[in-house]
Amino acid sequence: MSNFNFIYLIFINYFIEAVISNRKKHYSCPFILYRNTLRRGGNLLSEALVDLEKTRPEDLEKEILRAAMIAELDAINIYEQMANLAKSEEIRKVLLDIAREEKIHVAMFETVLLHTDKEFLKIYSDYALARSKK
Repeated sequence: MSNFNFIYLIFINYFIEAVISNRKKHYSCPFILYRNTLRRGGNLLSEALVDLEKTRPEDLEKEILRAAMIAELDAINIYEQMANLAKSEEIRKVLLDIAREEKIHVAMFETVLLHTDKEFLKIYSDYALARSKK
């Protein structure tokens, strides 16, 4: 998702909430928080995309999957933060439902990554087995 689409989505969600609740201003607006983060030189993790020219061809798909997972995790955080700010229960439920969909996407990407990255699969399974023995 491009920065413009991301900002537009946040703004539209905020605008709908503001119209429904008949508010003029809300200084905790996610759009303002996101804009201020960018002004301070910050960015979302998903914006720190891999340098494809420096990526080995055999690692390209793994990098794509990881970047997609990071983008989905960013989306989950944003939707949950907006849900916490929402005054309308209806909007809150919609945002949390969307966050849940993003969690499904993370699981989908992770499943494909486990099939694609054998080293990750080994580490993942070793860790899971170690945890189950505790």
